[in-house]
Amino acid sequence: MQRKVHLRPPKEANANGKLWLLEKCVYGLADASLKWYEKVKKTLNECGGTESKVDPAVFYWYNSNGLAGVLAVHVDDFLWAGTNLFETEIISKIREKFSVGKEASESFKYLGLGLSHADDKIILSQTDYVEVLKTVSIDRKRPNDSQLSSVEQTVLRSKVGQLLWLAKQTRPDIAFDIAMIASKLKTSTIEDFKRVNKLLRKVRNDPVSLHFKELGEHVELLLYTDASFGNLPDGEVKEGL
Repeated sequence: MQRKVHLRPPKEANANGKLWLLEKCVYGLADASLKWYEKVKKTLNECGGTESKVDPAVFYWYNSNGLAGVLAVHVDDFLWAGTNLFETEIISKIREKFSVGKEASESFKYLGLGLSHADDKIILSQTDYVEVLKTVSIDRKRPNDSQLSSVEQTVLRSKVGQLLWLAKQTRPDIAFDIAMIASKLKTSTIEDFKRVNKLLRKVRNDPVSLHFKELGEHVELLLYTDASFGNLPDGEVKEGL
């Protein structure tokens, strides 16, 4: 640690009247997450891993044939894929460095996302997450342009947050609709509540999973853009990639 941290020993230590000086970072300190990442990074580098240039939580391993394995880190949850040799030579070393709890393969959940491997593709879904999403109860007598109360706005923000997370992970088909609702939260109305409920029913009644197939050696990136400008309410413009 680069700073001095003293703490009172727990009662079980029977060290009344004494203070301890930490030699290592412990759970609960503000810099604990950084120190943990530094330890993970050092370990993976020592095992031959190369940190991604665009994401410091992703590491790659290469051999003479090209990419041999990849490992993603989220705190203490690791997600990896690679060749059989990568598992026996690299993953086995990582298991020795860290105390490993539960392991799963082929079909499992990672950070709330359902991952499965079938034939020549990887399937990503959030079925369980969608099942717990509930619609909002609305008074049918209220007009669409009725402004929401502060309590109702809080509920709407929560629902919008849930749907934004879903859109970002596995439901790009609702990304535009929920982004439009999110853009006017400060002036939201009953009509926005109804739009959110419509999206909630859509994701529940029309489940979607993402299928990722092997790209092969020759990859082309095609981009489609909308040439419209200022055609949204109040002359707004929405963009994305």
